[in-house]
Amino acid sequence: MQAPAAPTNLQIIVANDALAITILWEDNADDEESYIVERSTSGAGGPWEVVATLAPDTTNYGEGNLSDGVTYWYRVAAENAAGRSAYSNVVSGTATALPGTALAESPTLPLSPSATVAPSLPDTGSDGGSGTRPFTWIATGIGMLALAAAGGIVVWRRSV
Repeated sequence: MQAPAAPTNLQIIVANDALAITILWEDNADDEESYIVERSTSGAGGPWEVVATLAPDTTNYGEGNLSDGVTYWYRVAAENAAGRSAYSNVVSGTATALPGTALAESPTLPLSPSATVAPSLPDTGSDGGSGTRPFTWIATGIGMLALAAAGGIVVWRRSV
């Protein structure tokens, strides 16, 4: 047995109106027992603190009620009985309260993690053409949904 493969493509979503951050990554391991999420407020070089130990196959983590104006750095590793993987890339985001700014309200849709709620989005493309693009809603666990599509990630507030 060896340590699991490292997670990759770590991305961050900052929801300023909620002082919340969500990170998403690719699960490259099939033998992880957990994911370790570490955070720093001192910079990409740490020091790091473990803020969450997550179940296998998890691909996102969210935190709310963060401090206004503080930059948070995150990294993720997979772990099993043989040890810890290399860390993912490091991402950062600054939680900033934006008075009077609200995210778009989401349509009525299923709220299960990674539930595909429609086959596609309109996609006019940069060349002026038309077509569609597949997408997936991701429940982030902090009262937010992320719309993941080939062109990036957009965040909506979940209507409850």
